[in-house]
Amino acid sequence: MRELRKRCYGELKTRGFGAQAAQHIIKRVADACTTLRANIKAGNLGPEHSKRRSKAESKRVVFRPHAAHTFDDRSLSWNYDTRTVSVWTLDGRVKNVRFTCMPDPVPA
Repeated sequence: MRELRKRCYGELKTRGFGAQAAQHIIKRVADACTTLRANIKAGNLGPEHSKRRSKAESKRVVFRPHAAHTFDDRSLSWNYDTRTVSVWTLDGRVKNVRFTCMPDPVPA
């Protein structure tokens, strides 16, 4: 994954991704490749030279253009007093998104 990070991080930053989003993207790609290799090794895609396995091995790992993105607290800014959250997106921050929850989890 270190090599993938070296190759891709700068380009992702140039394309407008924040540092945390770039790290999530790199991790997601690495995890997808690891899963594919594990499935091939375990025989889950058929024996060697099978049509299904050959197809999986010949394709690049690709994600849907509008696939879900991992968020964590570095991508979100919570304001419990006003019950709003600010969410980082590729188009910038979306601010003042209202949320609701049980009264107990909200700090006083």
